[in-house]
Amino acid sequence: MSRRALFRTYIAFTDPTTTPTWTEVSADVRAWQWAYGRNQELGAIQTGQGVVTLDDSLHAYDPLLTSGPNGANVIPMRRIKIDGYWNRLTLNQASIETDTTGWAAGANTTIARSTAQASDGAASLRLTSSAAGEVSAVATSVPCEAGEPIVGMASFRAAVSARSCRVDLRWLNAAGGTISTTTGSTVTSSTSGWTQATTTAVAPERAEAVQLIVAVQATGAGSEQHYADKMGVYPADGGTPTWSRGGPEPKLSGYLPTWEPMYGSVHGGEITLPIHCALGVLAGWRLPESAYSVQVKADSPTVWWRLGDTGATMRDSAGGFDGTYVGSSSTGSLVRSSTNAARSFASDATTVARSAFIGAPITGTTFTIEAWLSTDASVRWIEQGAPAVATAPAMFATISPTQVAFRFDGGPAAVNRLVTVVKSGLSLSAGAHHVVLTRSGSTFALYIDGADVSATVTLGGAWTGAETDFGTGGSVGNVTPADADLVVDEVAIYSTALSAARVLAHYQAGLGWPGIDEGDAITQVLDDIGWPIADRDIGSGASIVQVPAYSGGNALALLQQLTKSGQGRLYTSPAGLLTYRSRWWSITNPSSATSQATFGDGAGELPHAEVRPLADASRIINRVVAQRVGGELIEIEGTTATRFFERSESVTDLLYTTDLEVVDFANWRLDRYGDSQVDVRAVVLDPTGSSDALELWPQIMQRQLGDRITVRKRMVDGSLILGAEFLIEQIVDTNVSKTSHRTVLAVSRAETRTYLVLDDVALGQLDTARLAF
Repeated sequence: MSRRALFRTYIAFTDPTTTPTWTEVSADVRAWQWAYGRNQELGAIQTGQGVVTLDDSLHAYDPLLTSGPNGANVIPMRRIKIDGYWNRLTLNQASIETDTTGWAAGANTTIARSTAQASDGAASLRLTSSAAGEVSAVATSVPCEAGEPIVGMASFRAAVSARSCRVDLRWLNAAGGTISTTTGSTVTSSTSGWTQATTTAVAPERAEAVQLIVAVQATGAGSEQHYADKMGVYPADGGTPTWSRGGPEPKLSGYLPTWEPMYGSVHGGEITLPIHCALGVLAGWRLPESAYSVQVKADSPTVWWRLGDTGATMRDSAGGFDGTYVGSSSTGSLVRSSTNAARSFASDATTVARSAFIGAPITGTTFTIEAWLSTDASVRWIEQGAPAVATAPAMFATISPTQVAFRFDGGPAAVNRLVTVVKSGLSLSAGAHHVVLTRSGSTFALYIDGADVSATVTLGGAWTGAETDFGTGGSVGNVTPADADLVVDEVAIYSTALSAARVLAHYQAGLGWPGIDEGDAITQVLDDIGWPIADRDIGSGASIVQVPAYSGGNALALLQQLTKSGQGRLYTSPAGLLTYRSRWWSITNPSSATSQATFGDGAGELPHAEVRPLADASRIINRVVAQRVGGELIEIEGTTATRFFERSESVTDLLYTTDLEVVDFANWRLDRYGDSQVDVRAVVLDPTGSSDALELWPQIMQRQLGDRITVRKRMVDGSLILGAEFLIEQIVDTNVSKTSHRTVLAVSRAETRTYLVLDDVALGQLDTARLAF
């Protein structure tokens, strides 16, 4: 058997929108392959794709066989994951960083997590004797295969008295019964340092699991203490691997869109399942009508007049309180994140433009009134009541550039004005303003543009309202003509008092979430489309962006547009998390800023099977045409057109908020790609064909997109022709079976991604960095 990691495959035959219940199908796996990332730095992140081929001679995955092993659950979009095991203990079992979960005390022993000693991390496993004699601890079983060479290891340290220590391997069958135990050779511990013990054996016939046992022999009296750390169970085959953290390491997590078994003598009964990652799922998701509508719906309005109607009827999108437009006209939305129209009202000498409604409720002692308004006059913009009936309860609100006021009457205003909420001394600029009034009992709050303005509240009595005519744009009954020159949009009424945080969320959504970086913008988009929080890992961005109106567009297209503006990476991690990393990640994250491994063909270097050099004109850009949405067209030329002809790049949908950042973007692209260089397209690793497989496997299991590695290549005479650092752009695991495994790492030059950001402590150090954005 070759020296290889152990892979376990699981399918969730459950609804993918719920917490998956995983069913292991490893015994049926014939082969699999998987690729995620981008094959070059200039390219867009591609949807992670792969296949897994399963033995289906028993028809376990036949969608027609509803009574089969998996019943009626063989349907599209089931989730799949493949985990790899190198150190087959869990991370906690291997170095006891959290607790003793996964370990059980042997006879004459108590165990505990201890921070008194540690060979790795901050803690170790403490074994304390109850009486004289041997002490031990047993790890929960981990998978193995019959005939597989296995090595168990642990490091020991004595608190007071040095003793003989060893590690044993206990072999278990499928039912968990003990087949046999391999007893390891002893080493002598020390009180001043750590001593490693190892035991190597071949898993016996019928073995499907193995337990690691750490033991200290012949302790003295009770309460003698010893420590164990850096425990591990690995494939061996004649070698002892360097200790590495515990697993499992996720290799892929995705979705199965189709099930198409192939039966008969040619295929022998198998099914090849295509897999795609979360990006592939998002490709079919639509954005909501607007970011603003998502926030309003989240608070369940009782009335919501969006005012984007094209006919004479003003539709209520919430409670069915429709009205009629009189003398108004459609106009552009006041809400930047929405393309839904607003309504423009204008008066003449004899009539007031208005919209009247029957039975619109602003009643009780808890409610919220919300709208977007634009005016340069003093106007009455909303009203509830029947003005012709002097004793009827009524409410109306006014707005001007200097004052916003709400008034609640129980009859004639002069004698029965119950409540006034007024904020004077304002200086409202021209354009749209978000106005919200909340009431909770006797507490009123007035918000303008997302902020509580500390309005003056006068309470003259209890106002409980009435279900009477309701209007916006002027007087409900058209009794008293008034100047109603204003634009109104998105009028909503709630039966709850919105919190300050929710009011601010509405306002920010209406503006298109201004002043946020692309990482926060991606988070907001995922919130708005309902992507599960547990299925994402979105980091901070590096550029302030605008979020355009959704208009029901494609969710993935907008996410990729935000990613392009941030020059970051949006991808699905091996654990299945939708992940974003900004362009600054490569110089702030330790695994990107410092080389994690050296792959070469010299002594002490991890062997690569192949280095694929590349000199490609498609990677040269000497003219950039760039533009942000709503900005000026920026054209910047480099100096290499005479040598390589003009090689232009046009990017006209950037989401920056200033043209200056567009200039920075263009200059950085020219600096990064303006000249030719012999590059490396990919590095190929083949652990199953290497004598250093025991050292290669941890790298194959743990490397991630964005990690920095060193690559070296020499001529036959030993002269170095390549020695540079690269960032991993794509990881492809191919030809994976029980006898083969190749990993291809597509890479980009790391030094060309190192740049200087002024006024930033972490990114503003002058060394070999270049000035960029």
